[in-house]
Formats: sequence, C-alpha cells, structure tokens
Amino acid sequence: MGKNLSKSDLLAEIAHERRLLKELISQVPRNLFNRQGINSAGWSIKDVLTHLNDWELRVVRWCEVGISGEVPDMPEKGYKWNQIRELNAAIQKKHARKSIKKVLQEFDEVHEESIRLVNGFTDQQLTTLNYYEWTGKSWTVSDYIRSNTASHYRWARNKIRKWLKACSD
Repeated sequence: MGKNLSKSDLLAEIAHERRLLKELISQVPRNLFNRQGINSAGWSIKDVLTHLNDWELRVVRWCEVGISGEVPDMPEKGYKWNQIRELNAAIQKKHARKSIKKVLQEFDEVHEESIRLVNGFTDQQLTTLNYYEWTGKSWTVSDYIRSNTASHYRWARNKIRKWLKACSD
C-alpha cells in the first residue's frame, strides 16, 4: 500500500478521519439513515456504517489470528479478493435488520477495539513488511489497519457527502 505509518501517525490519521466522518453523520437527520442510494448497490447511511464496522472488526480479527502465528482467512472464509463485491453484499444482508441505534453503538465499540489493537503493536510490528506471515510482501499491518479504518472512513465520508448533496439538489 505504501504509506507505512508509525503507530502515532496511524492513530492520528484514524482519529482525524473518524472525527470528520462523525461530524458529517451528526448533521444528517435520523430519518435519512435508512434512505438508499449512496452507492451503486443502493446502500443507505446505515449500510455504509455496518460495512465500516464489519471491515474494521475483520482487520482486528485478522491481526489477532496473525499474532497467534496462524494465517487468517482473508478476506473471509469462502471468499477471494476478487469477490469483494459479493462479500460486501453478504455483509450488507447480514446486518440489514439492525437498528441504527445498534449500528452506531457498534461503530463506537468496534473502533475502541481497533484502537486497543493498534496500541498493542510496536512500530516495528506495524511497519515491517512480512513481519507476520499473513501480511505478505507488499502490505504491512499498518497498511491493513489504515485501509480498514482511516481510508475507509474517508471513503464513507465522500460517498455520504456526495449523496447528501444529490438529495438536496
């Protein structure tokens, strides 16, 4: 991935992107949280948040399995990286019945779990290619975590912001 962030830089980027996303979400009336149309799959804000929660928790689990010396099923048992669209559809379906209250609660809980995880790593563990067998030769632990936290928050914020603008036009 290439950014290879130290622990302090990774935590700062996660905090910054999350704050911006939460600020945007706080401005959205709750009655819009289930309105579909944010992306080509027809997701709602609630769907986007469950997507973020699922992927952030997924990277936490990958790291936990990887730290134990095993190789996690990535991206998920039964799915290959070229099947992300199918996996994302399964994630959306899995969480479809959750209330927005529950989704927002999980948004905070999963985040706390990922921050605890990051704080447990050294800079060397986070930034060294192939430090763990599961990370491979081109991505570091920091890259995986960043992709499923800060970068994902930025993606969600951009999608939601564009959708809100389209709703108001």
